[in-house]
Amino acid sequence: MEGPTFPERFGHRVRRRRQVKGLTQKAVADAIRMPPSNYSRLEKGEYQSIQLVQLYQLAQVLETTTDYLMTLSDDQGAIPPDLCPGKGHAVESPSPSLTTTTSQGDCSRAEYTNQPYP
Repeated sequence: MEGPTFPERFGHRVRRRRQVKGLTQKAVADAIRMPPSNYSRLEKGEYQSIQLVQLYQLAQVLETTTDYLMTLSDDQGAIPPDLCPGKGHAVESPSPSLTTTTSQGDCSRAEYTNQPYP
C-alpha cells in the first residue's frame, strides 16, 4: 500500500497550520484570493494548482515557510501563542514543552509547568 501523495501531504500541512492558527478555511481562501471550494479541495489534496503568489501568501498567512508546506523541511516555524481559556488573551509559551495552567480562566495568574506531550 502506498503512502499519501504529495498533494495530500501538502494539504495536510496546510490544514494543520490553519487549525493551529485558529483560522477558518474561508478566511485563508479570502486572504490568498482563492475560491473557498478550491481551497477546501487544496486541503484534501484534490486541487493541485496554485499560483506562486498564492503559495507565498499562504505561507505568510499560516506563519510558516513554503519549504515546510512543500514538504522540503519539517521545520514549521514559530509556534503561535496559546489562547488563555475563557479570556481570549494570548499567553506566550517560551517552549513547546511547557504547559499553561490557569485557574478558572484567569490569565493574570497563568503558570508554566514543564510537562512532556502525551
